[in-house]
Amino acid sequence: MPRTEALLGVTAAALIMCAFIPFFGRLSDRMGRTNVYFWGSLITGFSALPAFWIWMNYPDKAILVWSALIIPFAIFYASIYGPEAALFCDLFRPQVRYTGISFVYQFSGIFASGLTPIIATALLQAYGPNGGWAIASYCGFAGIVSALSAWWIGSLARRRSRAFLVPAPTVASRLRRRIPRRTNSTEDLDSPITDRAVSV
Repeated sequence: MPRTEALLGVTAAALIMCAFIPFFGRLSDRMGRTNVYFWGSLITGFSALPAFWIWMNYPDKAILVWSALIIPFAIFYASIYGPEAALFCDLFRPQVRYTGISFVYQFSGIFASGLTPIIATALLQAYGPNGGWAIASYCGFAGIVSALSAWWIGSLARRRSRAFLVPAPTVASRLRRRIPRRTNSTEDLDSPITDRAVSV
């Protein structure tokens, strides 16, 4: 496929993705962020298998090539990118949330996304004509790792919510200890402030 047509396909996928990111973000508000991220990771990862099959067998069919690019990248990948920001927020307490999210996002960008082109090039050189299948398998493996990570985040959040769940009587007792007790009328009359007010 010519370079121009390939770039047009990527541009079209990016534009369509802009519409699906808020859709999946809204869906994650209803179904849960870890659920959407879990299934989105699996579907996106394994969608690389039919996509690479089309690219290797029908490289001259622009419609098929674009479909194999737009559907996984613009629709399936949006199911990961949509709930991702809110999912990362749930990982950290408000006191360290900004630092934690920044570290996770930049660290993963360096050691995951940054190394992916190098790994893909090495697989393509190592496996020759079957390099496409090797790259697709690597994408599937990355999808499994992402799905398991989402599942672990969900279980961690549930354990944390149970740990911070305090029974109602305990909350009431803590409030009673924090609120100062009011003095009775006899103590008010014997206080220095009352004596000064009476003398005046």
